[in-house]
Amino acid sequence: MRKEKLALAGILIMSIFLIANISAEILISQPNAIYNLGDELAIEITLDSIKTGYLDINLNCNNLLENIYHNVPDSLNIVLRRTLTPIYVGASSGSCFITADYGGETKKSQVFEISKEVIISLESNNMSYFAGEFFSVSGNIIKKNNQNAQGFVDIKIDNANAQVSVESINGHFSANLNIPTNIKAGNYVLSATFYDKDKEGNILNTGKLLDSLEVKQKPARLEIALDKQEISTLETLKIMPFLYDFAGEQYASQVLISIKDSQEKSIVEKYIDANKEAELQIREDYTPGKSKIIIQKGNMSISREFKVLEVRKISSQLINQTLIIKNSGNVPYNGIIEVQIGNETILKELNLAIGGEIKFEISAPDGIYEVIIKDDSGIYSQGSFSLTGNVISLREAGEKISSVFIHYPIVWVFIVIIIGLGIWIYYRKYQHEKKFHFTPFERSGKKYFNSEKKNGGVEIVNPQQVRQKIDSAMFDREIRRAEQMTALHGMNQQAGIIAIKVKSHLAGIAKDSLRKALEYAYKNKAVSSQSGDFIILIFSPLLTKNNKNEDIAIKSALDIDNYLREHNRKFRNDEINYGIGVNSGKIINKLAGSVLQFMAITRTIGLAKKIADIANREVFLSKDIHEKTMNSVKAEKVASGSLDLFAIKRIIDTEKSAKFINDFMKRN
Repeated sequence: MRKEKLALAGILIMSIFLIANISAEILISQPNAIYNLGDELAIEITLDSIKTGYLDINLNCNNLLENIYHNVPDSLNIVLRRTLTPIYVGASSGSCFITADYGGETKKSQVFEISKEVIISLESNNMSYFAGEFFSVSGNIIKKNNQNAQGFVDIKIDNANAQVSVESINGHFSANLNIPTNIKAGNYVLSATFYDKDKEGNILNTGKLLDSLEVKQKPARLEIALDKQEISTLETLKIMPFLYDFAGEQYASQVLISIKDSQEKSIVEKYIDANKEAELQIREDYTPGKSKIIIQKGNMSISREFKVLEVRKISSQLINQTLIIKNSGNVPYNGIIEVQIGNETILKELNLAIGGEIKFEISAPDGIYEVIIKDDSGIYSQGSFSLTGNVISLREAGEKISSVFIHYPIVWVFIVIIIGLGIWIYYRKYQHEKKFHFTPFERSGKKYFNSEKKNGGVEIVNPQQVRQKIDSAMFDREIRRAEQMTALHGMNQQAGIIAIKVKSHLAGIAKDSLRKALEYAYKNKAVSSQSGDFIILIFSPLLTKNNKNEDIAIKSALDIDNYLREHNRKFRNDEINYGIGVNSGKIINKLAGSVLQFMAITRTIGLAKKIADIANREVFLSKDIHEKTMNSVKAEKVASGSLDLFAIKRIIDTEKSAKFINDFMKRN
């Protein structure tokens, strides 16, 4: 009996020992494959029984262990939720797994990943912008767990001092970035950096995108460099046009170069490469004075002046005993030349316009002679030539006719007979016409007055009517035409100038009205010249017999303007589009038969044309003529860019201009 009790006690002790060494069963739920920092990690631990001791749950990442649970379980099912932030998981990231230790047993979960990575993508297609523009950029941010990222994005252009920060909402961001104006042209790195934070301010997830951004520049400034400020004919002027962008760098492009001489005549107008040297060859006939170089690019322009020196020069050549002397300078040649033929010297006075030439017949007893041509500035040509003749002589080619008269007097007799015969025929014709009571005007095919038949058919005329018609006929024969010359020897005088720009095609009534409007100027002794679409009216002291023609020019311009306005009011379907500019300046002029030849010294004509081009069915005055007529014409300045222009407000009511003012006010 006692042995049985001892055996039973042994079995009981063995059972207790075996029960104490049986391990508890632990089950761990499956985690997600990928987590980002800031996500919630939810793990369910299932126990088969409650044992004595603590349950420890640890996060293992790359040999870094973080305990995320240490407690005595009070239930067979434990749900653990932890936010993956540094306060809970420290610096854990990468390849991770969960371990659960309880009752002497350890259980390991499947491997999963904790990531800090986000993926940034841009929606912008255009990655090329001009400096100074706003660059719009937008994009999306996805965490590695495929969830939209909520945080902040720093966008900047490296090395450009351009940066902006925006918020990413539901994985999307959008920003405008101002590209600096003075940034150099080129390719830049555009970076977009994302980050988010936990409540304690710790940075969780980050990501960065790098892209290429092209920045283009625009032209901003022009400069001109010349190798000399004064130049003579047949020399070369070197011109360097510089074009810079807003960053101060040279900008490669073409620019428009315009070169005008002192008379505003266009010499060159073409496109050339900026920042490269260009050359201008100064021709022999280039007008002396200040010329202007204008460089244009878009709405930018810059100008520089250079001076072309006066060159008084002749050239000569001897061909078959004909000496040809040409003015090869750029001013009229007036002077005496010395022609040495052998040991004999002959002086000749020359008056040659620019480009003009004269021919002389040169002769000498048969032989070879050295011919030297020079003037007060030096020797122009020298050489040995074979000449023939009786005596040494130098005779203008046209002088042969006079020698005929000298050697053959019978020619004079023949010419006298011809002239006398012409006078006799004219006299007979006049007497024949007188029998039939033809007036001079009727003979010319014009009828200037109505006659009355009285006393049995005899024609009686009114003397006053005859006088009026004679005055009208004389008016028709007045000098009205002017001709512009490139070089002229005449009187240097102050003249009033009207320029009329005809801006529409004229025909029929419109053309006739313009012709009638010009009569207001002609009756004040103006002469006209046409230049393209411009009609130039000149009031010269040679014709007006008045040294102050500014008032006359202004009043004539107003009369023309009023006549054209009246035409436009009456004929809506045949209107005249025009502009009138009035100026005053120096001209060289002289009378050549029934034509006034003139040459503008300064910008007299060119400025009047510019003003007419600006005017729109109105009259504008230049600053010069306004200042000369301030006591008689009141005008106010009008906005016109760089030109000082004045619009007429009223004519001062003086005794001299009272009648004109009354007529002017009636027409307006």
